[in-house]
Amino acid sequence: MDEFSPVYSHQIGVVNNLSNHFDKVTVLTGKLGICQVASNVEIYSSNWKAGKRVYSSLALITIFLKLIITKRFSFIFSHMTSTQAALI
Repeated sequence: MDEFSPVYSHQIGVVNNLSNHFDKVTVLTGKLGICQVASNVEIYSSNWKAGKRVYSSLALITIFLKLIITKRFSFIFSHMTSTQAALI
């Protein structure tokens, strides 16, 4: 999620639109840059590293499991992340 990304800048709009329909939105992203999100949005980044698939996958799974255990989500939505969605 980054306002200046030519590929992923639209994700901020998706998250902000979702935040209008839920009390709390938690985002797990591979990369985090500059972004303005609604006050009910929390963002966590796994800091995905190109060429480090095993490390990046383990980091993503670790953060996801911590979030699942601590946040007790009622709904999980995966958007445009086939690799990450397959892992979780």
